Amino acid sequence: MAYLAHIAKSENGFRYQTLEEHLKNTALIAKQFAKKFDSGEWGYFAGLWHDLGKYSELFQEKLKKIMNNEPDIHVDHSTYGAQKISKEKLGKIIAYAIAGHHAGLPNATGEDSSLQARLQRILPQVNEKEIPQEILSHPDLKIEILREWFKDLPDHQRAFAEAFFIRMIYSSLVDADFLDTERFMDPQKYAKRGNFKKIDDLRNVFVYKMRDFQIQKLSEGKEINKIRNDIYKECLTASQEAPGIFSLTVPTGGGKTLSSLAFAFEHAVKYGLERIIYVIPYTSIIEQNADVFREFLGNDAVVEHHSNYVQKDDDKEDEEARVLASENWDAPLIVTTNVQFFESLFSNRTSRARKIHNIAKSVVILDEAQMIPANYLYPSIEALRELSSHYGTTVVLCTATQPALNKREGFEGLENVREIVSDPRKLAKDLKRVHEKYIGKIDDEILAEKLADEKQVLCIVNSRRNAIDLYRKLEEQTETEGNYHLSALMCPKHRSRVLNEIRKKLKDNDTCRVVSTQLVEAGVDVDFPVVYRSLAGLDSIAQAGGRCNREGKLQYGNLFVYKPSEGIPAISDFRPRAEEAERIINKDCDDFLSLDFINDFFESYYWRRGDSLDKQEIRRDLTEGLAKLDFPFKRISEKFHIIEDTQKPVLIPYDEFAIALINELKYHVSTDILRKLQRYTVQIPERIIQQLQSAGYLESFNDQFFTLTEIGRREAYSEKLGLMLDTPEFYQAETTIL
Repeated sequence: MAYLAHIAKSENGFRYQTLEEHLKNTALIAKQFAKKFDSGEWGYFAGLWHDLGKYSELFQEKLKKIMNNEPDIHVDHSTYGAQKISKEKLGKIIAYAIAGHHAGLPNATGEDSSLQARLQRILPQVNEKEIPQEILSHPDLKIEILREWFKDLPDHQRAFAEAFFIRMIYSSLVDADFLDTERFMDPQKYAKRGNFKKIDDLRNVFVYKMRDFQIQKLSEGKEINKIRNDIYKECLTASQEAPGIFSLTVPTGGGKTLSSLAFAFEHAVKYGLERIIYVIPYTSIIEQNADVFREFLGNDAVVEHHSNYVQKDDDKEDEEARVLASENWDAPLIVTTNVQFFESLFSNRTSRARKIHNIAKSVVILDEAQMIPANYLYPSIEALRELSSHYGTTVVLCTATQPALNKREGFEGLENVREIVSDPRKLAKDLKRVHEKYIGKIDDEILAEKLADEKQVLCIVNSRRNAIDLYRKLEEQTETEGNYHLSALMCPKHRSRVLNEIRKKLKDNDTCRVVSTQLVEAGVDVDFPVVYRSLAGLDSIAQAGGRCNREGKLQYGNLFVYKPSEGIPAISDFRPRAEEAERIINKDCDDFLSLDFINDFFESYYWRRGDSLDKQEIRRDLTEGLAKLDFPFKRISEKFHIIEDTQKPVLIPYDEFAIALINELKYHVSTDILRKLQRYTVQIPERIIQQLQSAGYLESFNDQFFTLTEIGRREAYSEKLGLMLDTPEFYQAETTIL
């Protein structure tokens, strides 16, 4: 009899995919994926044996019941192949992948779903005589490469490296299995994958557009544009160096976004790398950067992976292609977030892990690298080290304030990091456009008076609550015309409207006073002559300085740093970062943003954090199981969450367009609608949802979406302040810094 892997309905009944075909197809795809890191045979046998359990009569009976429209039965088909491969030398590596290719990478020991328990499980009988000999051929697993990779490593790094290799094999298998299954089950959908320009073609488009852009900018005769052009040239020169880890230290306003992309394109083409992954800390600016890339590369060139919603059914082919590419990052240019990038590297879930094999042989640009969360810094560094050392990935740490990630005594950082800019100190001096000054402790009443005395001023505070309170005090001091508030409690469409109004006021030299959360620091292009910044980490203060005299219209702008009288909020790690900054500032209250002081700040801050740089003890969890390859993948996945307080998107019926989209979504869910509605969402802590519903401000529909009601839009959403919730619970959330 022909053993089957999948069945699909057709016009004439059912179509069938034989098990032999599926196993061979999956093996060949997984082999291609794993060949990128010299481990093709490992991927091949993971694919070849992943569904051996389907050779049981019980599984074939399951398929017959489906065809006869009878009640389905559960059959464990994933464990048999894991049991069989585990008998081979180092076969346990593949056993993890096979056992978890549906349910997720398991823990080594513990619960019934652990690998140990699965390897001891009694399974439906499989008659190996029915399996083609070609499939049962003896595995030829090349272990020499692993010995070479892992020799001389200290135990904690070796444990991390071996566990990371298992993740890569798992990713190769899971994606291969998904793709071959989809090719059979939904060939039309499968055909929409991978229809992107090649990376060398995109590079040519980019070079052509940049040439015109630079000619136009240089013709303006501004010194800042000459400096940006020099940075661009240095990136092109450095791109010819061998793959590895680079840093790009460029002050805010130096044009590092386009220059880093230029480095990535040239480097990828020279060394045959397959994609560029641009990692951004905040979802609030990811669309802004993606729009810049589209301007230079075209609308269909960029895959954004940050949507709050995932929807797979759509009637727009070009949009669906990008949605499909976000599943496994099979596209030449991915723009994503810190959360998506790093959590995927530590996730045990198939939906997240299937993409990570495509990080191999890529250029990864970490924009604002200082934003790697300190609680997960050591595991994140280990992941970057592994990608660079063994998976052909080039990493660019791109920031105005390099976070001192280099290895040194007492800090297990990165080695052989090459700086792209030839003289960062000279560049910092050439681009210095502000005088920074610390003015000590001040309360909001006095601060509001100082802001009211300025014609154009930006004040950046540390929390949403403080932004609202200070804005209200400012309004008490002045005429309301020209006063603005910015925070992520305003939906992106609302923020964009306000920002455009702010930019026009600045350009026309009209009165413009803005109170904002640190949202405005993250790449928002505004240019104020005066900026006030509540005490925070030196990196945040430097980012605030980047909104001051950005275009060099003055010889120097003024950046005033103050300490709020009520102290620094205990939000995330704000307080220890601010305390370290205050220590530095007390050394030199007028030049505390020099590169040497920035380096001092990070070195001291990381030393102060000590073991809490791996707060969840992920490296310890891996090291404990090194001898037997007993790794707790599921437990680590549950612990590695950059955003601790789960948030939910709330749709804001901000204008007629949003109202129409929300009404359409109630009857037809599509990616196109959801993508457009991203401009009308506000993220709020999940625990607040019920309170909003109880107050009548929020309603849900389709069991997954939340939107403000008419009364909620009228009473809880302000044109000045955005989502207006004066409940203490709302503002105590750790995620309210933006």
